[in-house]
Amino acid sequence: MFESCAESKGITARITAKFRVADEVIAGRLSLLQAAAAFRDLDERWPRAVAPCSGYPNASVEEAYCLHVIGYVETQAPSDRASDLTRRLHAELDAKLQNGTLRLSHSEDAPSSDGD
Repeated sequence: MFESCAESKGITARITAKFRVADEVIAGRLSLLQAAAAFRDLDERWPRAVAPCSGYPNASVEEAYCLHVIGYVETQAPSDRASDLTRRLHAELDAKLQNGTLRLSHSEDAPSSDGD
């Protein structure tokens, strides 16, 4: 099924915004949880967005968004930093899962889809 031009633009905008969020994580300006909340908020703007849980069937929604962020960071980070960054983010996620503090707040500080 083909999407309308508006839907295609929305998908492109959401992906672009997620890459900007990943850049903020790479630069150290956003934490994993802040970025995961921003990804969730972006997906909520586009109802046809694919739920991140579909790629992580055994994960909670919060964990799936964190894993989604880690995937973007791994793709976007300079090759000489990607491994260290993803290892650190996985360790942060594991710690949150173990101590029960994996909760996503609402992200007002994340980059928006319209370049703000």
